[in-house]
Amino acid sequence: MMQMLEKTKAPDLPAFCDAHGLEVFENVSLTKYSYLKTGGLARYVIYPRNIESLVCLLTHLADTGRRFKVIGNTSNLLFKDATDYSVLVCTLWLNDLSVANGEIVAECGASLPELSRQALYSGFRGFEGLEGIPGTVGAGIFMNAGAYGSEIKDTLLAVDLAEAGGSVRRIPAEELGLDHRSSSLRSGQLNGTILRAYFKGTPGSIPSIHAKMELFHEKRHRYQDFLYPNLGSLFSGSPYDVFARRDKSVRWMMKYDLWRRRFAKYFLKGTPTDRKWINAYLVKRLGLSYPVQPFSDKTMNCLVNRGQGTDAMIAFIEQMQALTEGRLPLENEILEAF
Repeated sequence: MMQMLEKTKAPDLPAFCDAHGLEVFENVSLTKYSYLKTGGLARYVIYPRNIESLVCLLTHLADTGRRFKVIGNTSNLLFKDATDYSVLVCTLWLNDLSVANGEIVAECGASLPELSRQALYSGFRGFEGLEGIPGTVGAGIFMNAGAYGSEIKDTLLAVDLAEAGGSVRRIPAEELGLDHRSSSLRSGQLNGTILRAYFKGTPGSIPSIHAKMELFHEKRHRYQDFLYPNLGSLFSGSPYDVFARRDKSVRWMMKYDLWRRRFAKYFLKGTPTDRKWINAYLVKRLGLSYPVQPFSDKTMNCLVNRGQGTDAMIAFIEQMQALTEGRLPLENEILEAF
């Protein structure tokens, strides 16, 4: 008589992490952990210590059927209040940057500002627009991040991608479907996790590169909100432009705002840092009303956390999508429970 073999039980996740040198935290409050300071609990947040342990973890999670999400700095993610999440794999400890043979090699968790500074130290141009983006290299490639006329695809050569089953493949940048705030990874046409990225180093003048980074840094502080937790630009494009094209009155207000800013810049040696007056005008013009203002004083295109809760935040996003008739792609990602 053939003896039935008992199926080996997979170790629980903390035991697996301990055995493979992975740092694991349980029942993490996302209101304290996430960039926007929203969300319920994450059952596990796991930090790989090297690329090999990340691949090992991803294979284990897939083999055991656990739902998970790979995250970086969460600076583009909206976690919903009173919503729990299963496993978050955080890449922030995978942040090595190196330069060799005229290329920058970056691990997936390296920050985009650090990448831009490494390029500056190495005398490589083309990375200046990444200076103030708080995301990671992996996330930046996932959405083809960029600012001030440049995008990450401009300097990207290739990535190492972990695929199902633990295999790793090097994929040229041109096969990633990189477009404005989009990629084949984001659209779901390509599946996998970015492990490393390879960037071309185009020589430039260090003083010129530094001057451009200083200019972009100043601009970002002028137009981005630093008072409240936020995820940066809400939409890829300007809601003001959409409203102005549709409404003559708004169009004239925008022209006046442009004149006001230019006057302040050239004659008062400074540019106004908020649009309170034009935001108030648009709220009235569009017939809007909010118990708590969900957007920044500097721009309606920046969702901020003033304690209004994620239901109100999502309602504002949907309202703006309707008002702009879906013409502007949403840059941020709203995460449902998993």
